[in-house]
Amino acid sequence: MGFFKSIKKKLSLFKRQVQKILPRELTDNPEIVAAFIIGGSIPFGQTQQSLFARGASSVGNLFWYTNNTWFTPDLNYAGVQGVMRNQVLSILKDNKMKCQQVQADFDALANAEEVMVCNSLMAIVPVMSLFNPITGKTFRYKVQQSKRLQTMLQRLTSSKATKV
Repeated sequence: MGFFKSIKKKLSLFKRQVQKILPRELTDNPEIVAAFIIGGSIPFGQTQQSLFARGASSVGNLFWYTNNTWFTPDLNYAGVQGVMRNQVLSILKDNKMKCQQVQADFDALANAEEVMVCNSLMAIVPVMSLFNPITGKTFRYKVQQSKRLQTMLQRLTSSKATKV
């Protein structure tokens, strides 16, 4: 019984941390909360490395920025080739910004300057911080490059809308 109380306590702390980042309506769904923060769904018994190596969250595709380069998980290992992921990759290429599709572990996020999630519904969402419930550490991120991509995407979509 002590094990389950410990897990429940960690999840409660985890949810409070996530509520600082996500809108309230999303934090009521533990799968969304876990997926958003860790970068993948959290089935019990998996390590943080195997979670991250799966490469996508259940709310969108993951990107992180380090040393003037964007990274996203390679789809050969996991993830979904979503419309918004392709759009972000296209924007990066068109603007001669470096992007690599890689297999990485959780340390890549821990050491990132910025992290963002994207999908067709939310577009590009900068991640302000990431809480690792396994270690209890919180990582904080900048948002300048993510906001720059948001602006590029808005310009692109508004120019396409005016052509119709």
